[in-house]
Amino acid sequence: MRTMRIVNVIPHPHSGESIWDGEPSIAVNPRNVAEMVITTQGTPTEDPGRQGPKGSIFFSLDGGETWSLGHIIPDKGQGDQSPCFASTSNELYIAVLPKGSLFHGEMDVIRISGSAAPPVVAFMMESRKQNIDQPWVVATTVVGGLDAGKDRLYVGYRLLAGHGGSDDDESDEVGSAMIDICLDASSATPVFTHVRLDPRSKLDGYPVRPVVHSDGTVYVAYESVTSVSPDRRFWTVDLVVARDDEWASGDSTAPFTALRDPGDNEAGRIVARGVLIPTGGSLGGVRLGNDLSIAVDPTNSDLVYLVWCDTATAAGVYTLRLLRSNNRGSHWSSAGLSPIENATLVCLAINDRGRVGLLYQKSVAGLMETHFQTTADGASWDDTLLARTEPTTGFSGDYARIVAAGSGFYGVFPAMNSPWPTNFFPNGGGTFNYQRNVDYKGHLISRHGDSIIRPSVDPFFFKILDVD
Repeated sequence: MRTMRIVNVIPHPHSGESIWDGEPSIAVNPRNVAEMVITTQGTPTEDPGRQGPKGSIFFSLDGGETWSLGHIIPDKGQGDQSPCFASTSNELYIAVLPKGSLFHGEMDVIRISGSAAPPVVAFMMESRKQNIDQPWVVATTVVGGLDAGKDRLYVGYRLLAGHGGSDDDESDEVGSAMIDICLDASSATPVFTHVRLDPRSKLDGYPVRPVVHSDGTVYVAYESVTSVSPDRRFWTVDLVVARDDEWASGDSTAPFTALRDPGDNEAGRIVARGVLIPTGGSLGGVRLGNDLSIAVDPTNSDLVYLVWCDTATAAGVYTLRLLRSNNRGSHWSSAGLSPIENATLVCLAINDRGRVGLLYQKSVAGLMETHFQTTADGASWDDTLLARTEPTTGFSGDYARIVAAGSGFYGVFPAMNSPWPTNFFPNGGGTFNYQRNVDYKGHLISRHGDSIIRPSVDPFFFKILDVD
């Protein structure tokens, strides 16, 4: 039996806000799945509880049914954010680009105490004064052995030119795929190692996506750029998956070199060659060119899935493609899902039963559909239509996120905030809750019912639970 639920994340006390809360991401505490956090680029404007110059996150302590604001980000407002709980420590880690720092400054990595309480800042772990874009965080807790109880933290990102990304080209469009590694992230004095991933090119695409398994296997996917179109509107890239088998620790001869390509023997397996990626444009308000996701089966670190979007030609349709490997990334084959045209915001997760979950949005007849598909065998897929909404009239971001905890899937996607109940689970099968004040006549109204709120993008939480 499957239960499905969608909740609009904007808290009732902030019903009057109309900021564009794009680029949502989610973290769920595996030790207590009632505890979860959602981040967005925006901070609600009607915020009577603001605590000085701090940005905000959304948090829930009841499994996503109700959401509140926590004022914890150590800078007023924020850009890209990526949160993740470790597996057993109750520690929450967030990488954030403080507002105004994109292309100009730092990435902050912070640690926040969990354990079923409103979140408060616990520790500033790292502040990198470098040109960084699109951080992506994963973490786990070591079980067994000498390092039992230590949190392993991995932050993938793109480091822009002039700060180690490229020595030859100082333009803001040049950057390198990087990963920061902390092998004891919950310690009082966390230490980070900074690893440049690509041995083939100094220019890499924006998404850098790590994933970690409890046995110490760490995969990371990135785009290695091989050429740039004369008008700079397209990059031709090789999609690369790198792997480390020992936590990317000091025990490794060199981090992320366990998987090599048979063509050139360089670190990282080239999964797809000559892939054309647009560097601009949008689909229903979603910025294109940033769609890449990787997931490893928690029951078997040999089994890995990879999804991305590309165009076959400069005039081609933006298309989702999916592959899988059952031998630790050495060989890749079809995962049973046909290419999906006009799709974006792709993200993968795999639950503790080995079931794969795929989140994406798709433009259909002028509307944006949000889909969740699953497979148990990589051959046949089922499809749930979570939402069918009008396309955004402004920026809704270039990523969303889904995570697995236990047998459940938990995710967040951006959509226009029109409160029509028929927009959600339009084919049935699930339930919906709006936290904001609504009249269910297509209008959002202020908390006190004295004005109609203009349309904007909201984050929408969903959970998919299989109940035996």
